[in-house]
Amino acid sequence: MESLDKPVGEKVLDAMAQAFPDPVDPYLLSVVIGCDRASIESSIRALVGSGLVRARVVREGADERLDSPCITDIGMAVAAGMADDANQATTLLMQLEAKTLRQLVARRIGESRRGAGEALSPVSKK
Repeated sequence: MESLDKPVGEKVLDAMAQAFPDPVDPYLLSVVIGCDRASIESSIRALVGSGLVRARVVREGADERLDSPCITDIGMAVAAGMADDANQATTLLMQLEAKTLRQLVARRIGESRRGAGEALSPVSKK
């Protein structure tokens, strides 16, 4: 069971991580978390501002609302406890991506060398 002392923003981020890859409905989120809708929407705006969540901005006359809020990969790293904030998560994901790309390049080079060596080896006749 989640702590009642947990900030609304953390609860929203955790709920979005559980819903991933689907967007969340702020109204349903307010019911599930047990917070007023204004607090949920304020938290979502803050999370969008920090890059942990993405959402479409919908303008209706003078009003503006966020639609289809969904957690980002940076938000997932924070929600999973792998990073404390967006900056740390960005650094972590960049390092992970670079490491993965280096491994893929090394594998491709290894396979191309093996393929070239096989092409140059004499073929035995039966």
